[in-house]
Amino acid sequence: MNIGWVKDQLNEGEKVCRKGWNGKGMYLFLFSQSGFCIKETDDYTPEGELTAYNFELDDENENPMWHIGFVENENQDNEKFYPLKDFVLLKTAGDYCIPWNASQEDLQADDWELAI
Repeated sequence: MNIGWVKDQLNEGEKVCRKGWNGKGMYLFLFSQSGFCIKETDDYTPEGELTAYNFELDDENENPMWHIGFVENENQDNEKFYPLKDFVLLKTAGDYCIPWNASQEDLQADDWELAI
């Protein structure tokens, strides 16, 4: 599958990867405010592993964490809020999420597939 297919899959909420990726469990997904969650600090094991998630919902829109963004000039008359837009993240083999940018090779590849 090609990069156009990847975009469609990400927009549908799917996770995708390339057949040739070396890291075990690596995949791309779309970070969306509609699927964002925060971790509660008391939900960690002694080893620091997360055991549960806490979702905060906006009662009117049922949209978790609808207010994620950056505030400039906080608590001042000219305060301005800049919300985050959706973007693609890479879930790494080390179980971290980092921003992802396509390489020239990624853009031209035909070996994309759904992550399992």
